[in-house]
Amino acid sequence: MAAGPSKWSLYDNGIRNTALARWPGRIAPGSTTGALVQDVDVTPTLLEAAGVDPTTVDTGRPGADGNPGFDGRSFLKVLLGRTDHHRNYVFAQHTTVGVHGFREPYPIRSVRDSRYKLIHNVAHDNTFWIRGIHVNPPIDSWRRAADDDPEIAARVRWLSHRPAFELYDLERDELETDNLADDRDHAPIMQRLNAQLEAWMRQQGDGGLETELHAPSRRR
Repeated sequence: MAAGPSKWSLYDNGIRNTALARWPGRIAPGSTTGALVQDVDVTPTLLEAAGVDPTTVDTGRPGADGNPGFDGRSFLKVLLGRTDHHRNYVFAQHTTVGVHGFREPYPIRSVRDSRYKLIHNVAHDNTFWIRGIHVNPPIDSWRRAADDDPEIAARVRWLSHRPAFELYDLERDELETDNLADDRDHAPIMQRLNAQLEAWMRQQGDGGLETELHAPSRRR
C-alpha cells in the first residue's frame, strides 16, 4: 500500500533517490556508496569539480542565520572514492498547500541518519487529504477491502490521520510501518533527532504551520 501515496510523504519510498555519476578517469567504474547526501549538495559538488571553491560563493539569498552561502556541501570526495561519509543527517519537508484538491495544511518535516528516521507531522490534528490520493480508484479499492480487514482499515485511517511524531528503525523496518515514537527505549534517539530537526528548521526560517499558511504567496 505504500507505493501509491509515497510521493506525497516523507517516507523513504517518497524521498530517497538513486544518483548516478560518470567521470572517466576520476570516478571508479562500478563504485557505489551509502553516504547520506541531499539535493542541495549537488550544485556545490559540480562547482568544486569545475575548480570553483563553493564555500566562497555568495548566493545572494542568506538563510535565517544570515549565511549567504549554499545550504549544501560538496560531496566530491565521496565521488572520487576518498571517503564513504558525507552527512550525519539529511532533512526533508512536504506540504499539501498548493497541491490540487488539498483541504487543510498538513506540513511534514523529517530528519534521518544512517539508521533512524524521525517524521514530524506538524499539524497532525488536521486531516491529510489531497485529490491525487483520496479521489482515485486505488483508494476506493482499499476502502472496500478495509470492510473485511482490520489491518487494511488501520492503514487507510493512517493515510489521513497520523500522530505528531513517527520514529522508524530503517535497518529492521525498511517500509516504515513500526512507529517507535512512544517506545521508551528509543527516547534518546528521538530526542537527538528532534534536536537536529528543530535546529535545521530554525536555520531555514521554517515556522512550521505558520510558514505553510504563507506558502500560496510565495509560489512563482
